[in-house]
Amino acid sequence: MTPIEEKLDRLYPKLRVGRKCANPNCSRDAVHVHHIVRRNVDLLRYDVNNLLPLCEECHRKIHDEGMFNRGLDFVDEAKRQYLMRLKNVDFKQYLLELNITKDDFFAAKERDILKHIGKTEYKQNTEEWLDQKNYGIGASEIASVVKSFVPQKELIETMGEKPALNFLSENLFSTGYQVYHKIKRGYRMEPLPDELSIYGHAMEKYIDWLFRDDVNFCFSGTDDFIKRPDISKYAVCSPDGYAESMNLSFVDINLKTHTCKHLVWEKKTVNPFKAARENIFYNGLPWQYIFQLQYQMKLCNTEAGIISSMVLEQDTPFNRGRIVSLVEQGLFDEIQRLFEIRTDNFIYGIIPEIQMVIDKALFYFEKAIDENRIPEINDKCARLAENDFKIYQAVYKANPDARKLATAQEEFEGKPLCDFVNDYIWLNGVIKDNNEQDKLNKTLLKKYMYDNKLCELYTLDGGSIRLSASGALLTKAIQ
Repeated sequence: MTPIEEKLDRLYPKLRVGRKCANPNCSRDAVHVHHIVRRNVDLLRYDVNNLLPLCEECHRKIHDEGMFNRGLDFVDEAKRQYLMRLKNVDFKQYLLELNITKDDFFAAKERDILKHIGKTEYKQNTEEWLDQKNYGIGASEIASVVKSFVPQKELIETMGEKPALNFLSENLFSTGYQVYHKIKRGYRMEPLPDELSIYGHAMEKYIDWLFRDDVNFCFSGTDDFIKRPDISKYAVCSPDGYAESMNLSFVDINLKTHTCKHLVWEKKTVNPFKAARENIFYNGLPWQYIFQLQYQMKLCNTEAGIISSMVLEQDTPFNRGRIVSLVEQGLFDEIQRLFEIRTDNFIYGIIPEIQMVIDKALFYFEKAIDENRIPEINDKCARLAENDFKIYQAVYKANPDARKLATAQEEFEGKPLCDFVNDYIWLNGVIKDNNEQDKLNKTLLKKYMYDNKLCELYTLDGGSIRLSASGALLTKAIQ
């Protein structure tokens, strides 16, 4: 047996990862991979069409009781015909006809197996997919989990000080606090507004059309759902698509050359203000997009990935609606003529430092879940802090009878607690919700009161803050 065959023998059993038993009447997890056509047939030994994920019981019934027609009962007619056609073909003759070596053949089988590891029977945009997705960390959430769970010191040590601090200063779409409660408590975050969701799906169809004849890559969309419990029990992703390189090599954004064929593909709509503000065409994409792609590359077993960034210069609700309508009519040429949407491809190879940080985040997240260790509410952006607090209200209940005197002996946000409370009461009486800091202080006080199961904080100056049943802060002026 050659070294590559030995490698494939270690690799193909991973096709069971994240999969249910292929028997449609069985609900158990797959723990074995079964050869439908016997494994001594070299042509099919490592063919993904011949490798069937099964639970231990169904696998035993096939071998010990001769049931299920060696597993052919669990595959469709096209796959049956494929296997029956190839099972008696001479392997050496097959290689001669294709003019390839044995190692070339097995290398192609390795690439095919890697593409299929983690692919599940769940398809995107189905109820089953949504249920599975809600109990995992998706690619769009991994940057938030990194921020909330990897200690800053470790982040700086792994990524380097400047990249780590730049990443930490970037506002994200969600927080690790939200992801934690999604998985731990079953809290469901609000979906994107319909307008943005429908527009996003329409732009994905447009970009599929735009790249249909690309000379460098063959792009294809997908509805795959990937689960990788071998990486983490919470590791899942829903890639937008894949790309196959048409050339012997290609260069990534960091000027590194790659010879791999299979890439994961992510599509992003970026509004023109954000594109200009972050100067993405010269400095690269936001960190959260890079983390998202690196996570997908890890879960999809690819050595490179592509992010297609789409910028609509006249980004208005009216124009988004026009684009959706034109996509529904299949008038892609008209979209290109009317809007001239700017599209740039950013190719990334594996960035070891980011993938190491992702591993750390998954480890610390699992540990936090097991130990009931809740991360901090976001303190960088008032909008995200308010979102965190909505979850806090849904998960925890206040004690309606508890009151506490705010004293100078207890420090809060770098001030004596009584000073912080008095300052908040005074400012709230003058200007309400005037700025981000005011909103953030409100959220911090709400969290403090929930943490301590308080309904009221009061000071010796006569002022008080009361937490209403609806979660509002009611202030009483200082006397």
